[in-house]
Amino acid sequence: MDLLTIFQTLYKRRLLLIGIPLLAAIAAFFFTSGYKKTYKSTAQLATGFTISEEVKITDERFNLYEADVKFENLIETINSPRVLSLLSYRLLIHDLTSPNLAFRDIQEKVSESPELMAINRDSVRHLLTNRLDSMNILVSYVDKDREAINLLEAYEYDVESLKESVNVSRINRTDYVSVISYSEDPYLSSFMVNILCEEFLRYNSSINSSRSNEYVRVFSQLVAQKKKELDDKAEQLRLYKSSNSLLNFSAETESKISQITELELKREDERRNLRSITLNLTDINDKITKVQGAESSSVNTDIVELRKKISLLNQQYIAGGSNNSELANTIQEARTTLRNLMARANQTPSASEDLDYLLNKKNELEIEKKLSEQNLSAIENKLFQLNRNAGGYASQEAQISALERDLNLASEEYKNAQEKYNKSLDIALASGSSIRQILVGQPASDPEPSKRLIITGLSGVSSFLLCILIVILLEYVDVSIKSSSNFTSLIPIKLVGSLNHVNLKKSTVFNLFKIPREKLDSKSNLFRESLRKLRFELEKLDHQVYLITSTKQKEGKTTVLSALGMALSFSGSRILFIDMNFSNNSLTREFKASPSLEYLLTKKNVDINSSISKTEVPEIDIIGCQGGNYSPIEIFKPERLQCLINSLKERYDYIFLEGAALNFYSDSRELSQYVQGVITVFSANSTIKQTDKESIAFIKTLDCKNIGGVLNNVEVENMDT
Repeated sequence: MDLLTIFQTLYKRRLLLIGIPLLAAIAAFFFTSGYKKTYKSTAQLATGFTISEEVKITDERFNLYEADVKFENLIETINSPRVLSLLSYRLLIHDLTSPNLAFRDIQEKVSESPELMAINRDSVRHLLTNRLDSMNILVSYVDKDREAINLLEAYEYDVESLKESVNVSRINRTDYVSVISYSEDPYLSSFMVNILCEEFLRYNSSINSSRSNEYVRVFSQLVAQKKKELDDKAEQLRLYKSSNSLLNFSAETESKISQITELELKREDERRNLRSITLNLTDINDKITKVQGAESSSVNTDIVELRKKISLLNQQYIAGGSNNSELANTIQEARTTLRNLMARANQTPSASEDLDYLLNKKNELEIEKKLSEQNLSAIENKLFQLNRNAGGYASQEAQISALERDLNLASEEYKNAQEKYNKSLDIALASGSSIRQILVGQPASDPEPSKRLIITGLSGVSSFLLCILIVILLEYVDVSIKSSSNFTSLIPIKLVGSLNHVNLKKSTVFNLFKIPREKLDSKSNLFRESLRKLRFELEKLDHQVYLITSTKQKEGKTTVLSALGMALSFSGSRILFIDMNFSNNSLTREFKASPSLEYLLTKKNVDINSSISKTEVPEIDIIGCQGGNYSPIEIFKPERLQCLINSLKERYDYIFLEGAALNFYSDSRELSQYVQGVITVFSANSTIKQTDKESIAFIKTLDCKNIGGVLNNVEVENMDT
């Protein structure tokens, strides 16, 4: 839908677009005439949410999102039933305490309600005072509270009524919250905003104090719990050390390691001493043997074997990385023995050596050997005991490490809890609310503008826009043909003429042509001129016989046929109508013709003149039909109809056959082969459906017989579109 079509549609509905908004404006003006005067009072609260005026407890930076959340919470708290209930208590207490200064009078309501009359107002006032002090709300299931609620509703001081009278909002991009009240009394409005701010500040202070005390209590319990856990861990570590005699675990561990090292050195010395004693004892035994005359093996042989042994030990010592201290000691002892053997080889045993001396020396060496072996055994036993204790220290060290780790963790948790507790104490000490009232509401001297003219104007404008929207929407969803331009886009056949809508209830088509032009209205004159254009289109064709049909019923075939015949008769032509619409013989009924067509075509030797009926127009005749549930070829032979038409062509200039609707009957399809041209009538109010498209497709197959379509019943405003 283009803009031109939209403007044309709106222009057609101009009376509707003017009338409805005008009525809406008048109705709005009338309904707003009873508005009461209202007085406005405004108070303001400074929140401190966007500025920093209080003592800083933490290093938190300003957060815009958090500030917005705080404002939303603040507004919701003020609008909450609990805070509004405090305001309602104060209002009712004021009116009950000072009846002469009461803001509202409910005597008329009391006189009409026995329930209100029975309420004890002193009892209600006492109840509300207690509720105000405790900041509790009334409950409807308690009888006394129910009486107070009924009285509040009678005064319109209940929470729901106050919500309609009070408006709380943030002043854009500022730190302030505006509290506005509207009422019929300027002093009531100012009282409401000031008391609401006062009660909110009292409630907020109570909540903050309670919340701070709760935080301190919670963190105090947390500190005590963490302190107990820390003490338990320390006691577990102490008991473990005490039970294992590990008062100083690190020092004792170092002492044990030092003892083991020292004993290992002593063991090596003792082993070396034992080997030396053993060698000396061997040497003494050898000497005793020689003194006693015993022969030993050659000293030289011993020297050679000992040198081989030393060489072999040196190779093993070097191959082992030269770090085997025991092997090194063995090599050293062998070398000492070698030197002794070589010295003996260079000396001859003295025969004068005393055998007793050697035996005494042997006894001394054997005693020293036993003492050395005992010392070595004692050292090794001590080392074994120390090494076993050192192995036990490893598991004890792991257990002590785990206990010390738990102790450190408990200590950290205790410190964190202590910090939170100290911070909560600081916040509690500096928890004075930053919210304060900076603007006190004052009674207004003048009432608020009634906005009656604004409401009236808005009603008119909104209804006007709504009407425009509805008109455009209806036009958009309307898929009827309506105009010749739509006909061209929707129907793929030629449009030979358009006929506008005329009221034929009070007059016939024939009368439209009899009445002088100047006595006809514009619609009738337009209809008559449109028929003349259609007559011109037919006169250009060299045809005599036409079929008037349509795709669906009640499209106006009879009206178009009658009007077209009347127009042609004014040009001096002789016209014959043949009603072959057997499903609906409206043409026969309209002209009150004799239903003789079936008799004429089925009987032989019938006089044609007797079958033709006259009309009120001398140039127009008609052959009517009886009608029934049959088609043309079912009641007569095709050649009879063709012969009838040929004989009538000699007497008439134009012959018009009316056929049944193409969508429902085959009559028009059967008759199309006996005529020279087919004219299809479409109503402007019709829509093109699938069955219509199928009928139109048949019409297109008629080729040269298809004269085109006539758009009937077009609204005058759509005739030129």
